Amino acid sequence: MNRRLTPVALAAATLIGGVLASAGAASASNPPPQISTTYLGATVYPCSNGRCAIGPGNVGMPFGAALIGTGGPPYYGPETNAYLMSVVAGALPPGLQLGLPDVEWMITGTPTKAGSYTFTVQIASQAGGPDGTEQFTITIGNGSSDNLVLTGAGYNAEKRTLQIGAFDTNLSATYTVFSNSTGAQLGTLHDDNSGDGLTYTGDGGMLVTLGSTANPGSITVKDSLGGSATIPVTLVKPRY
Repeated sequence: MNRRLTPVALAAATLIGGVLASAGAASASNPPPQISTTYLGATVYPCSNGRCAIGPGNVGMPFGAALIGTGGPPYYGPETNAYLMSVVAGALPPGLQLGLPDVEWMITGTPTKAGSYTFTVQIASQAGGPDGTEQFTITIGNGSSDNLVLTGAGYNAEKRTLQIGAFDTNLSATYTVFSNSTGAQLGTLHDDNSGDGLTYTGDGGMLVTLGSTANPGSITVKDSLGGSATIPVTLVKPRY
């Protein structure tokens, strides 16, 4: 049965990972593991040539990025994750830490200081072999560097509703929708949906009820962190 590393076992295992570097030199037939991909919310950040970029994040906003390891000898347990990871050079942004809270290694916390931070993570296979390293860069902003992504907007003329799909949401942020044809403000949404009358559907969109039957054509969404994104609006046929 697989089990999670306890904090004590994790600290010991990280030290063991440092010893594994001398267990065998990396070669074409014995390549080290690597961190291939990171995830921050719904956004994927592939690593390339030993370098990984995540984010950006913002001071005072919760941050959580998963680190996905690949390669190394086959591992069959008992731990739930086949790899050990630790920061061996540089430093994480203040307020963030690298750990294994469940089945994936993650960088989590709430950043406390803006800046661009570069650090190196060592990855070791629990099955042995040589270790690998990946260099990371995380940029933390003061509230104007978030990643606002719109993936669709549909207007239902009969119901006079505007459905805006799949944008990266940040806790405590406010989102305001504008018509690009008139400049008019179409609606404002707080992500906790605290009495503003608009429907919020999590990290997947918002529903704005309009007073007009006119299709706005295209819209711009701005958030209280300084992010902005524009997208055309398509006409959605009502379902009966």
